[in-house]
Amino acid sequence: MQQKITGQEASAAQYLVGLSTPATPCRVPVVLGEFELDTNTYSYVFNGVAYASNQGVAYVAACTDGWWQTAGAATEELEFLGNTNGGYPLWYTLSGGGASASPPVGSASDASQGKVQMPKLDPGHNSGSRGRCTAIILSMWPDSPATTTQGDICLAALSSEQSLDDGVLNSASFSSIAALPQEYVSHLEMPLANWDPSKQAHAFPVPFSEDCLAIQYLPTTGVTTCGHIGVIAITSGCATGQTFRYRVEYKYETTAPYSYLTGLEHVYGSRPDPVSLETLAPHLSNLRPMSVSAMPAKHLPGIAMSAIQKTNQGLFSKLASAATSGGLGKALGGVVSSGIKSIPYVGGLLGGLFDSVFG
Repeated sequence: MQQKITGQEASAAQYLVGLSTPATPCRVPVVLGEFELDTNTYSYVFNGVAYASNQGVAYVAACTDGWWQTAGAATEELEFLGNTNGGYPLWYTLSGGGASASPPVGSASDASQGKVQMPKLDPGHNSGSRGRCTAIILSMWPDSPATTTQGDICLAALSSEQSLDDGVLNSASFSSIAALPQEYVSHLEMPLANWDPSKQAHAFPVPFSEDCLAIQYLPTTGVTTCGHIGVIAITSGCATGQTFRYRVEYKYETTAPYSYLTGLEHVYGSRPDPVSLETLAPHLSNLRPMSVSAMPAKHLPGIAMSAIQKTNQGLFSKLASAATSGGLGKALGGVVSSGIKSIPYVGGLLGGLFDSVFG
């Protein structure tokens, strides 16, 4: 007899997939406090090129938004998604610069590094709007000619609240990040030469506390200096001017803005069922070692499904059954289904490339 999947289980699975998969809406299925809010989901994608400096260093660094408590603040605050003017969450190396490390906390752009502004994602947001950053996903691949590509790249994502508070991905180099414990910062080092053109490298931070899931009021104007970096790709030993391309997606969940739009539930989907943090935490813990990888982008949904499989085989079996059937299987939107079909074989979580057993 087929086991039925609950709405809570489906919403948890969709959230986990959204953490690691671009272009997938990502609501947090956890209600914090004694209120329930109708929310919309948004995502903004930054595409660009990072250039190696005369020190052989190229980087793209994405700061967390609302996961870090600023000095003197009582709670975590959204830093970059402003309801009037957005801040600058993304930093990267410019052509002709001399960068040797990632930007420090509080630094401004200069001749070595550029920054990108977060737009106002919805004109209906105002001083009463709340939101949270639900996911940040970084993807990169070499853009220089294969015959001249050299050096190594390190992808890293925060694994703990301590590493965020310490700002270890700020003022950091390839070698300093590679020396960190994996429980502190998840990282993966790879040569850039002879890169498999079918693969991209990916990294995403995984929430590690309730503070990462709290929904906060939007600031009027976002922070314009570099914040605490949550995910980064940084090189070593590249030729001056060597390039790599990056794609960084920020996902947000906000309270439904003031608007003349009707039928929000039909357009955006209903609010996900509440899931206790205790239920969600084991899945998040299993996602952390898999938060950096090198594989075809189509296999990314399998990362979340692999975490569920390791955590709760019974739930994984129910998801697999639902994803291949009608009814609630269709409610999963095909994302969970594609994840189940592309579960990667994870060989050596602490290093090496992640290979997939699926084509």
